[in-house]
Amino acid sequence: MKYSSGVWVKSKQGELPGYRSSVSIVEPLKLGVFTSALVSEVAEKSVWTVPAMDILVPAVQRAAWMLAPGPSLPSGHSEMVGDYAFGTRVWAQGGGLRFVASSGVVLNLTSMEGVDPSAALRGHLVNSTEGCRWLDDGPDLEIVYFDWVGGTVLRVRFMGTAFDKLR
Repeated sequence: MKYSSGVWVKSKQGELPGYRSSVSIVEPLKLGVFTSALVSEVAEKSVWTVPAMDILVPAVQRAAWMLAPGPSLPSGHSEMVGDYAFGTRVWAQGGGLRFVASSGVVLNLTSMEGVDPSAALRGHLVNSTEGCRWLDDGPDLEIVYFDWVGGTVLRVRFMGTAFDKLR
């Protein structure tokens, strides 16, 4: 296994006299490469599947990111947008909502099935395949909650901390 471009590449090579083969797979991208050579001695031990993955994985990730459907703005998003305490901020960009807390890490906010998007949105790292593992310190800590009173957002809650809306 090899960690490359933020994903694990799983590979298996085999050899018999006069034949060498290799297969490499990146499960999250549903990407696989198989190569074979009709000789035992090959200059590149993975029969070039690992170098091929070093080229293909970043290209497939970029293509998937560019072709992914854009997020949609939830109803009432204009009230969610604004500055909150301690440098926390929510803004609209590219057809979706973005969120940044004092850590400086920007998250895309997306709706969750069965949850009112004006109440809570899930945070995903922007332009990354790493996922939210750094947020995984407990249940639902990657969720951004909006506290409303009478059609006005008073605060946003994230990772156990409430941030009052400033403007």
